[in-house]
Amino acid sequence: MNSRILFATDLDGTLLDRHCLVPPEYAARLRKLIENGALFTVATGRHPRSAAEALKGSGLLLSTPAICLNGSVLWDMNEDKPARAWPIGAEPLKKVWDTVMDFSVAPHFQACDMNKGTLTTYYIPTLDPDGSARPLVYEPSSEPPCIFAPAGDSPDPNTVSLSYFAPREALEPIRLRCMGIEGVRTVFYASTRFSNMYFLELYARGGGKGCAAKEAMKFCGADRLFVFGDSENDADMFKEADRSFAPANAAPAILRTADETVPSNLDGGVVSTIERYFTVPAAGNIK
Repeated sequence: MNSRILFATDLDGTLLDRHCLVPPEYAARLRKLIENGALFTVATGRHPRSAAEALKGSGLLLSTPAICLNGSVLWDMNEDKPARAWPIGAEPLKKVWDTVMDFSVAPHFQACDMNKGTLTTYYIPTLDPDGSARPLVYEPSSEPPCIFAPAGDSPDPNTVSLSYFAPREALEPIRLRCMGIEGVRTVFYASTRFSNMYFLELYARGGGKGCAAKEAMKFCGADRLFVFGDSENDADMFKEADRSFAPANAAPAILRTADETVPSNLDGGVVSTIERYFTVPAAGNIK
């Protein structure tokens, strides 16, 4: 009996090319795999809108909700609504909020209201009057389900993540402070697109790409998890996977922990690896 493997891949630096898109040749091969029954989704630090923008034109239909915001939320791309979220929690969130206000670097807070089916990105007007300090790669909207709005005097209790984008030296003091907050996980990694720019992201201790990938398996009935990633924010997903793959262009720490190194993002490492491991029921291996 064949295992039902969920293949979950990071986007930037792993599946996407230099233009932040899925190359047409690889997209066509992935579509064929999915049509033949391969279970496929993405696991990214991106907001759902940003992830959708990257996949636009590829024709890829995900088998299970997308893992977005580094595993803070599962987003149903077909229904355009949240499928699962991991709120930070009242006490650690208050400590995060107080810490943020001690620094001049502007973050974004993301809050997922499962009852309303919304994901709101908040900017802090006192630090960032119009919300432009943390650039978006999707068109902001004041309409649900994905809303962009100024924060109030306190954080939304449905907050699932906090994200910074700035030079390393600006984020390092914030990272050190936030690492001491119980109930919160931090991930700090370099941008694959902008030199000397880094992401600092905080989310619930019980969340993360690994936890979210395990949850995504339930939506599609998978019993094994194979993952692809190139950066530090993929490390916890590697720990949860049955097998992990790093493209040749991945960060050294990820290359060391991966079960296997595969061709780079520019050379179709994700699709060629899925072709090797996926078996069409009663039809043999795809070649």
